[in-house]
Amino acid sequence: MPSYTIRDNKTNEPTGPAYTNYYAACDGLALIGPNWQRTHYLHNDNWRDDWRRVTTLDLSEFGFEAIKDHFLLIDEENSLESVYVTYFVDEWAGAKGRRSSPTKLGRYLKQFYPQLTDDDVTTQSTTIFNKLLKVELQLAYSADDIQSIYEESHDGPVGSCMSHPIDSGHWNSWMKDHPTRAYAGPDLALAYIRDPDGELIGRGLVWPEKMIYGSLYGNYDKMRAALTAAGYTKGGFEGARMTRLPQRRHSDQLYLACPYLDDTGVCYDNGEYLVMGRKEGFDRKEPNTGGYISIYEYKCAVTGDTIPTNKLASVLAPYDGYEKYIHADLRDEHTEYHNGSYWLKTDNENDYMVVNGDVRLPRGVITHFYRKCVISQEYHLTTGGGVSTHLGWVSNKHFYTDFVVCQATRAIVLKTEAKWMEHGAWWHPSALREQGVTIEGKNYARVLQQLAA
Repeated sequence: MPSYTIRDNKTNEPTGPAYTNYYAACDGLALIGPNWQRTHYLHNDNWRDDWRRVTTLDLSEFGFEAIKDHFLLIDEENSLESVYVTYFVDEWAGAKGRRSSPTKLGRYLKQFYPQLTDDDVTTQSTTIFNKLLKVELQLAYSADDIQSIYEESHDGPVGSCMSHPIDSGHWNSWMKDHPTRAYAGPDLALAYIRDPDGELIGRGLVWPEKMIYGSLYGNYDKMRAALTAAGYTKGGFEGARMTRLPQRRHSDQLYLACPYLDDTGVCYDNGEYLVMGRKEGFDRKEPNTGGYISIYEYKCAVTGDTIPTNKLASVLAPYDGYEKYIHADLRDEHTEYHNGSYWLKTDNENDYMVVNGDVRLPRGVITHFYRKCVISQEYHLTTGGGVSTHLGWVSNKHFYTDFVVCQATRAIVLKTEAKWMEHGAWWHPSALREQGVTIEGKNYARVLQQLAA
């Protein structure tokens, strides 16, 4: 249990009893007066116990007696080419948890071990650096090696959402490939390091040709030190190509294995590779932690080849008018233009009809844009107008010349089937028989029946 002692900040001598309760110690400080902060501080006598549980730099294995209460630590952020350390300069700093600024190990040795010569300091600093920080950087290029490193890292300090083994049950059952296998493209590799015992302690994606590394996992400082020593710098992966690994297909939708991308966040499919980043004319895909992306893959109706999304042209099938896709470069040669759309040409004569004597049109065009007049037996564009009658569809031209409207029933009838009455109306004979005509209150149905006979 912590023991708090009020001490003079100049002499570091106790000025009061030891307190086991922090708040009681603060009350003790309050009794000193309003200016206690300038002359006294509250000291945790048990701060050393906390630091004894921390793995610090043990210089004894290099032949040095450790300095009491320094609790030496490597400052790995600065320790790229040489070792930097921090320590507690005195007991007060230790109690407050205030470490020194990063100092080169050589300077530290020279200050606290004055018996060492300059050559001794250089030799010892190099020895310690090589043993503690110098690790062998290794690169995995093949899909098998990359997957193996990821799966090995899952239960250790290098684990991530992409390191679940393929047989762990984490991935979708239709996944045939581990998503990280996509990294084994022509541009990328997986860099990793191990500790002296062979345990994997760091990994990160690299672009060897450009000497670039991205996000790092595990011991960041040692990975960065190893990559820096090998000549790598931090950079982006825009344009890096990954292997295209189809997993399943549903109609035109294709599922591809793809890991979550830390550095670009997005990729696109050019038909040959998955490419990190964005490119105009290609659909942007955002990989997720599920380890896949879905794309729409279209086959050319002319050649049967896969069409890049930036070369996709939509056309209509001549037989039924359903949408098809062809390579945009083939549209002028293999399509014909009708009614605002491109229609695919074929050699199958059954896909076409000759109408109105000499007009050859795709059947789909006729189905979607034409109607056959029951009077003339000719095909007319529906945009030209027409009327549905009891006989069938009639173009406006024939409707206005060959049909009339019965005054009694408002039914559309052929003019040849109607009777023109002297009072100025067309009547269907059946309507005359059933209803007749009333003039000045008198029903003339019998007379009209005779006229209609």
